[in-house]
Amino acid sequence: MVRLKTAILVAMFVGSTFGVKAMPMQTEGSAELKSLFSTGLIFQDRNDDQVIDFVNASLILGDQPSNSDIVAASEVAARLGFETMAMDIPVLGSPDEGGVGILIGTAALSRVGLSSADAGVADLEPGEGVVKTIFSANRQWVVIAGADDAGTRAAAETFAGRLPNVWSPDGTTLGGVIEDLSGYLEEHGASLETARVPSVQVKSGGKALDVLTVESTFGSAADLSAARLALEELSEARGGAGSGEGALLSYDGASVLRVVLSAPGSDTVAVNVRHVAPTAEDGPIPGRPGSGAKEDLDLSNLYSSSGLLGDSDDNVIPDRVDVILSPSGDGSQGTVHLAARLGLESAGITLPIATTPEEIEDPGSEPTLVLIGTSHPLVDKLVEDTKLQLPTLDPDQGLIQVVTEAFNGKSAVVLTGGDEQGTARALQQVAERFPNVWERGKDRTTIDDVENDLW
Repeated sequence: MVRLKTAILVAMFVGSTFGVKAMPMQTEGSAELKSLFSTGLIFQDRNDDQVIDFVNASLILGDQPSNSDIVAASEVAARLGFETMAMDIPVLGSPDEGGVGILIGTAALSRVGLSSADAGVADLEPGEGVVKTIFSANRQWVVIAGADDAGTRAAAETFAGRLPNVWSPDGTTLGGVIEDLSGYLEEHGASLETARVPSVQVKSGGKALDVLTVESTFGSAADLSAARLALEELSEARGGAGSGEGALLSYDGASVLRVVLSAPGSDTVAVNVRHVAPTAEDGPIPGRPGSGAKEDLDLSNLYSSSGLLGDSDDNVIPDRVDVILSPSGDGSQGTVHLAARLGLESAGITLPIATTPEEIEDPGSEPTLVLIGTSHPLVDKLVEDTKLQLPTLDPDQGLIQVVTEAFNGKSAVVLTGGDEQGTARALQQVAERFPNVWERGKDRTTIDDVENDLW
């Protein structure tokens, strides 16, 4: 069989999605972190077959996003794709679109008129980030941002890899925290009217959420007073020592549970309840599955276990993402769309799915790399090492190329262009059309068809 392992050149065009977006109106107070991944606001079942088939959200970056913000958005996009059986691509949107707006990085806040104080990032220290829901200007927003790139990345990793759990996939959920809080306060004579989780605060490199915030409301000042007393007694008695086994309102993966209490005619107060056990030390970090060489990788099988995906249990269903996306500068924002497509195509995802060029110390030790950008230092190295010969690309023209034995015997995929629009066009082709040559559909021509015809 002839395989298209060399390259495909593409030219810029406008407009291609998997479907037509139809965004319902949002209602105030409809979102909180514990229910973001439930069927309803973001993840919808449009044909009532009990299967998620629509993502009612768009990601918003700053006007000139950093590589790190694009990486953060890619992690979030992969999780969105993983949670649904169908979605519209592209997933990056504009401030005036409908649906839930997911804001990535502080530069996105000004685009939609939110202040850093409103978003909960004004008082963050370097390395700290926040995931927070906000309703403003008749639209629901999810803020994923930090005091710096590291904080934003930490927040994105929390959204993509942990929520709606507190921390570990088999640990307590945010909904479980609400149930525990309600039961504890009921036992102490305080009846909750409502409780929600509007935000979590995290720190880069942290082994737990820094702060898990629960906003609670009560019908009377008496109930609020009883709740405050019960929580303060628990907090004071704890003293930060002892075993966490069975401790009340104490969760592995959350350093502080902050309960904000409000009632009609009363001042709003907050009580911090600390986790009673020290965070467990990390054990040895296992090797990432799917990091080996993809010997049969070519442009026809990118979305298969021979390509950018993996099959951990040999059941012919891809359940792992065996790739690291590396965006660099001009034209690379569409990396976010490619991440969403990878999440959509796989029954499981492996995070991180993306990283900046500066974070790649040894390319040969990474999974299959997808190098994206009009200029990328690792593409320059491939050219320097005579492993890649780039053609002269015209403006608006993009290149999609598999480079065999690029790093330590592993292939790499290069997506670049003659200019920013050309790189964006290459990304669009891979994220929105492959494995089809142009129109999508089972009866439409694929790259595999071209290979077979040549053969």
